[in-house]
Amino acid sequence: MKKLGLSLIALIMMLSFATSASATNYYHQTQTFDLAGGNILFEYAVYDSHIVGTLSVVVYRVTASGDVPVGSYSIDGGHPWQGRHKGQALLATSQPAGTYKLVLSIPSGWMGGYIYIHNGNNPPN
Repeated sequence: MKKLGLSLIALIMMLSFATSASATNYYHQTQTFDLAGGNILFEYAVYDSHIVGTLSVVVYRVTASGDVPVGSYSIDGGHPWQGRHKGQALLATSQPAGTYKLVLSIPSGWMGGYIYIHNGNNPPN
């Protein structure tokens, strides 16, 4: 009975930690931008503060008949061996000139260095 009691306590503790760890709050942003045509490159540098979550970005081409998804990217973070995330991802190639919509979702506890969307020809400084 003592083993069962200790097992139940351990199980309850694990479940309570799992619940609190998965309750990450997210910051969401939607923004439109004009593209002269070409590629869409996503460049980022963030620190995840060891908060488990996923940074995700989706880009849509805005059309008269509705938004058309053209690319997406996501990266998981918050694990003990992680911390800083830096890189770039090609979201779409050979896109026509027009208006595009960016939808960004990032854990609110993550700290940003920068997040850029550009066509690859004129990268940010």
